[in-house]
Amino acid sequence: MTAKSELSSLEASGLIRLAALEPDIEYLFRHALVQDAAYSSLSKQDRRELHARAAQVLLTLYPQRVRELGAVLGMHLEQAGDTDRAAPHFVDAGEHALERFANKEAVAFFDRAYRHLPSDARDPATMELRLRAATGAAKAGWTFGSADTLLGRLHDVLGFADGTAEPRLLADAYFWVVFLHQLRRETPTSSPELKRSLDRLEEIGKAHQDAPARALPRVFMGLGLASTGRLRAGAEMLEQALGVMEAGGDPLSAALVADVLSVTYAQLGDFDDAERVLGISERLAKRGDAIARLDSTIARAAIAFERGDVADSAALSAQCAVDAEALGAAACGMFSNISLGQARLELDQPSAARPPFERAHELAVMSNIPLTRELAQTWLTSVAARMGELPNDGG
Repeated sequence: MTAKSELSSLEASGLIRLAALEPDIEYLFRHALVQDAAYSSLSKQDRRELHARAAQVLLTLYPQRVRELGAVLGMHLEQAGDTDRAAPHFVDAGEHALERFANKEAVAFFDRAYRHLPSDARDPATMELRLRAATGAAKAGWTFGSADTLLGRLHDVLGFADGTAEPRLLADAYFWVVFLHQLRRETPTSSPELKRSLDRLEEIGKAHQDAPARALPRVFMGLGLASTGRLRAGAEMLEQALGVMEAGGDPLSAALVADVLSVTYAQLGDFDDAERVLGISERLAKRGDAIARLDSTIARAAIAFERGDVADSAALSAQCAVDAEALGAAACGMFSNISLGQARLELDQPSAARPPFERAHELAVMSNIPLTRELAQTWLTSVAARMGELPNDGG
């Protein structure tokens, strides 16, 4: 019997159904249990051989769609036991998912790639794949993943790949190393790893005349100045860096910088500049993902608070908190809940302020972000004081 007649026989028996004629004929099992039963009837060796053949057919028929088919190719090769060949396809699948803003799926693909790539291999191709997987996971997962895990992978692979990987990829990796260290409230003085990574980032930018890479140390210097109260100096540093990054850097990184700069201007009372820079962020976020757009809205809520439009800030923050939960974006959830709690306290609603501060604290504990955990705890203490719940030590 031919394959066509066998398919017709299976269709007539009701086991499969025709799903599509274009661009190629496609059949589906009528029920998942039928598929499971058919698959279970095969020996392990037969399954491996069929998965290997399926991968080879896809590679032969669709060579121009290898990146798009990365998830399917990786799965077939993984099931065939050929994990060395599966890993590059999972990296492609992760980057493809990241471009489509499917961040959780992207992290899952990068994790699978990283598990299959040998950690002791020293060849440039493997090191670059590990670096792409570690950097991609940081980009996709920083809002909901473990900063410790993401940083551990980046530091591990950079220890081997720094001398061999493409400079732009190295600069991208070091950006996320520095960002994650600062998210954990570290400074170049307190963290030798952070200081070394900042210095290395600057070296890469100078050596390869890479303007966005050269701007990144300025970004983190500006963030450090702004976070320690030197708002004007921090804003000037961030403004200089943003222009370079907007012109030639990663839109996601540039949008993050614009968000921080817009809020810094608002804290200075420069609301025209705050709106101008927020406009840049919102434009960049349209090229990014749902989380980038959420970040811009969180910044808008902060600007409204600084301007005195507290009710508007509370409404924006409340919606951001809901959206962050739906996206599973822990970092966005922390910041939006703190913003919501602050607005409700300003509106003299201390009992309504407690739940968002408590949620921010929970998310900070889950994500191991000390800065936000301490900030949320401080605000919870303030709520308790406003509600007369603190003990009176004066008798």
